[in-house]
Amino acid sequence: MLACLMALVFAAGCQGPWFGGGEKEKPSVVQVTDSPFLPTTEPVDPTAEEDEAEAADSVVESAPGLPGEPPIRRVSVRLNVVRVTAPAGSFSKNADIWRTVVGSLADAGSAACLRDNGIRAAIGRESDRAALEALLAELPDHRSAVDPLVPDMTRLVELTLGPCNPHQRVFHYDRAGHLHGDEFENAKARLRIAYEVRSSRLDDVMLQVMPELEEPPGPMKWVITDAGATQVEEEKRHSFRELVFGGTIPPGGFLMLGPTADIYQQPLLGRAIFVDTNRGDATGDGDEPRESLLVISPIVTPVGASSR
Repeated sequence: MLACLMALVFAAGCQGPWFGGGEKEKPSVVQVTDSPFLPTTEPVDPTAEEDEAEAADSVVESAPGLPGEPPIRRVSVRLNVVRVTAPAGSFSKNADIWRTVVGSLADAGSAACLRDNGIRAAIGRESDRAALEALLAELPDHRSAVDPLVPDMTRLVELTLGPCNPHQRVFHYDRAGHLHGDEFENAKARLRIAYEVRSSRLDDVMLQVMPELEEPPGPMKWVITDAGATQVEEEKRHSFRELVFGGTIPPGGFLMLGPTADIYQQPLLGRAIFVDTNRGDATGDGDEPRESLLVISPIVTPVGASSR
């Protein structure tokens, strides 16, 4: 049964029932922007093409051309995340997996900084999926889950990975190579994801990712808003903005994230993100160290008929 699930999930395009269920948000049209981490948006007229709006999470249009050129294309973009967990060392010390998916990030400096922090990232092609699926199927005691993410163009998409250790110590290096240390109480690990599609290349999706750790809210405090003074819970979220990374995902491709072996030598950020993220699950074996591997696939599908 698990093998069948993995085969369906890693099929090119990841079409199928993984995106069903729940209410759909109204789509937004992506506007080309110089800041791919936080693209601007323009609301879609809710009275226009209502059926297509119900089926799409976000809609992107190709740039209009001259008379006689190909018609405007409209596509919807969704993100599909496959999370595979396995015993410690299954991903951090598995060279075969990282030899199978070798595409590099847009910035070589980002990749080096991530590795210093115990995180590995690679961009895979559609042709890499079969080999990756076969390697994952050979792992002992592996489990998988699928998280369909509904993009919201007004804010970053949050992917919650799960709780860290109750008293989590984290070392992380900034881009200048300086080491920082923090301690977190009952924190949860998250990734915040942004994407952009250029109107000139609708089949390529630009992804950018930012790691976060968030502790439970603090005491109530007074803040001044446009509506006046009000009390809100103190937010205790640490965003590792200096570690933002990303790249362009080709059609049918994916972004693969996992830990390095260094996380067992010192408490790097990668340990908090990828180790014991399933602590306290239904199996009751959350105390056994387990690692996570994430495969993030942008799903680009046509919307309606082409028009001018």
